[in-house]
Amino acid sequence: MLTPETTVVNKLFYKVYPYRITYPRLGNLPSFYWDDNKPSEGALAMRFTCLHYLKSNFKTQATDTHNRIKFNNGYHTHVYFSNKEDYLLAKEHSKELHINYTIPLREDLKEILDEYDQKVEIRQTLYLKEHRYKATLSYNYKNFPKVCDDIFETFGDNENYKISGNIKSVTNRFGYYGAWATYSIYCKSKIDVEYFTFMFGEDIKSISKIVLVSELDK
Repeated sequence: MLTPETTVVNKLFYKVYPYRITYPRLGNLPSFYWDDNKPSEGALAMRFTCLHYLKSNFKTQATDTHNRIKFNNGYHTHVYFSNKEDYLLAKEHSKELHINYTIPLREDLKEILDEYDQKVEIRQTLYLKEHRYKATLSYNYKNFPKVCDDIFETFGDNENYKISGNIKSVTNRFGYYGAWATYSIYCKSKIDVEYFTFMFGEDIKSISKIVLVSELDK
């Protein structure tokens, strides 16, 4: 049996869960597989046992502020854990079903992120090496090309800002664009992002800030 890979991330899943174990699909199995790719009876029984273990051993208590465990069923089942103790217990059960482990960059990641009143990303480097903030636009079907044109005209030559390639594609009317893509503007400082918000606040979907790993313990 191969040892599952461990992936280190700098975010919380669903803004709550630091830990994740990935399994083959565990839930609603009879209706998920076609007959020609259906797992063996033994494999299905193993998955059922695993699911029962997870649901029965990590029940949410009345004093908990959120669920101790969360499931996401797709082709695989991702199981998220709110604390390390539960994650380590689950890691020792049904090992033959484990595909991947995901752990936080730091065990105190949730406490760190809870200190901020805005979206924060913990990284080794700034955006494009020198920009600390990122403003992501909301796609507007009515006048989005005009919004991109105005942004490029206002900030295109300003070294404190970098405009993403997706926005440049819209201003050049190149290819297809729509809500499926991400449109971002990178700002060097807090003042820069505040000015951008003043100019285009109605078009902003979210703003994130970089906190460097090297800054965490200062």
